Amino acid sequence: MRTVVMGSGGLGGYFGGLLARSGADVTFVARGVHLQTLQERGLTVRSANGNFHVAVQAGADLQEHPPAAFVLFCVKTYDAEAAAALLQPVINPDTIVLTLQNGVDMATALQGLFGRGTVLAGATRIGSTLVAPGVIEQPTTHRLIEFGGLTGQEQAQVDRVQALLTVAQIPTVVSANIQRSLWEKLVYIAPFSGISTLTRLTPAQLLADAGTRQTYRAVMQETATVAQAVAGVAPEIVAQTMHHLDTSGDPGDSSMAVDFQRQRRIEIEAINGAVVRHGQRVQIPTPLNQLIYHALVVMDRHNRQAV
Repeated sequence: MRTVVMGSGGLGGYFGGLLARSGADVTFVARGVHLQTLQERGLTVRSANGNFHVAVQAGADLQEHPPAAFVLFCVKTYDAEAAAALLQPVINPDTIVLTLQNGVDMATALQGLFGRGTVLAGATRIGSTLVAPGVIEQPTTHRLIEFGGLTGQEQAQVDRVQALLTVAQIPTVVSANIQRSLWEKLVYIAPFSGISTLTRLTPAQLLADAGTRQTYRAVMQETATVAQAVAGVAPEIVAQTMHHLDTSGDPGDSSMAVDFQRQRRIEIEAINGAVVRHGQRVQIPTPLNQLIYHALVVMDRHNRQAV
């Protein structure tokens, strides 16, 4: 399958690198010195699952590129519209797009932006970072992709993508209800990203103190209440998620907190903002997520103005 990786940072770089290493026909879309490094020196991955280096095809635009059979869509949520416009020349009715973005709304939005092809939604909790041009660090053993179709009518497309990922030794699970799976992930990341960015404390530090742990769990419970109403997430999700956090070791830093520290734009709209918007839609109060959301919107604006 002719593949395009849109968003060649930590997430797209790692999974796209595995696809390229497996022999798949992969083109990375990148820019600046990262693009130049990919073109001249290839992609280097330092991973808990095994280091590797692979020569890759990379470019800044797709105007002269043939249609893509598969697109791995990994850009930040606030760049989705611009990235979708860049992809338009290679999207045809047979193209399959798998989005691995944060939040719960991007797959539906992309299907509307493209107007053709099939968009599948996916979720992964991998830790992976672009640490230098052409260099990815992936320190966690967890790298599972859970994905599925939006309507239940995409089984042929799901099977094709799962086969491609399996050849690349990327573990997958096909979700019978991907929208519920996305909300389960949002229950995890709303406090993980939101509180850690707001307080500049790591999730491990927040969970180790009784007071901040209580607040962490309250934000998670508030998110879960919305998730139950919107997507039928099980009431046990909070207990299960807290148990996971307590037993799986240090979860590391949230990507949103890292972006804020580096004075990059943060994905607050797709994370805590989504909880607030959907809570309003189903008339469930979300005061804790509202506080995090409104504070970080202002902080993000001032933080980037200081650059």
